[in-house]
Amino acid sequence: PQCNGIPYYPIMQGCCFGVIYDLSTQECCSDGTVATIGQCSTPYCNGVNYDPNTQDCCNGLVYTLSSQGCCNGLIYDLSTQECCSDGTVATIGQCPTLSDCNGVAYDPNTQGCCGGTIYTLSSQGCCIGAIYDLSTQGCCSGLTVYDLSTSECCSDGSVAAIGQCPVYCGGTAYDPNTQGCCNGVIYDLSTQECCSDGTVATIGQCTTCNGTPYDPNTQGCCAGTIYDLSTQGCCSGFLYDLSTQECCSDGTIVTIGQCPVYCNGIAYDPNTQGCCNGVIYDLSTQECCAEGTVATIGQCLPQCNGIPYYPIMQGCCFGVIYDLSTQECCSDGTVATIGQCP
Repeated sequence: PQCNGIPYYPIMQGCCFGVIYDLSTQECCSDGTVATIGQCSTPYCNGVNYDPNTQDCCNGLVYTLSSQGCCNGLIYDLSTQECCSDGTVATIGQCPTLSDCNGVAYDPNTQGCCGGTIYTLSSQGCCIGAIYDLSTQGCCSGLTVYDLSTSECCSDGSVAAIGQCPVYCGGTAYDPNTQGCCNGVIYDLSTQECCSDGTVATIGQCTTCNGTPYDPNTQGCCAGTIYDLSTQGCCSGFLYDLSTQECCSDGTIVTIGQCPVYCNGIAYDPNTQGCCNGVIYDLSTQECCAEGTVATIGQCLPQCNGIPYYPIMQGCCFGVIYDLSTQECCSDGTVATIGQCP
């Protein structure tokens, strides 16, 4: 609930004519002021005189302090009911469980908790404790946040400028500007060439391609086809356009910047999937939790002072985890057996 536009906790605080006050030490006087309990100058409740030592005023109604309480303007029975953190009254022990992020409640249907900070699921993501903008940024291998307009996520899990990801030959990275890949073997472009039979030789020592002579200084041989080295490349026996395409480490040809991204050695689509601690997950229905596990969006275990807990069985009381079946969180911030709060 809110008091004059400011959220407050009805289990510990009250709202007095737009002013938040402490229920354990203060009370709301009938003249609209807040005073220490028992110190109101005119103890009236909606025109009715009452004894502040044994009674109080709740939304214009007098109630008995020994057997009743006031929760967000509603009187409730202390022996069978309790005031929940969301401002509702429920049977003792039946308050709804709210997700908690570093001590702050949030809606798991529209929000998430990332490194102790609440974020919006529709426009933001969580990358190992860091919040990022889904429209302008990506999360590479679940480890690094990068700029989608200038960078890409490489197959080895690193981030590089678009088109600058490492190229692999037989599982080893090489520089396509100075080196070539011939049937899984890296060779020096300045002194060697890839022959049509798949072997590497000194330039000029294999000058035919499927029986046709060619100039190895300006041409290449790709699976028996001669091609122009300045405009084309050869990828796993297939020609591709150097100006618009690239050869991926898995031997496929794609548009520059579109080589598959890998998570623990398995390719995935970073536009619809994410990588969480080596596990691929669906961005539309799942999220990567702070502890490195994958869960349905909004179902990550909430944390209490940085420690995950199970809200169906446990609660978080001012940073301390407690057992909901036998304990309760007192207004002074301590944990006690149910019904034993001071």
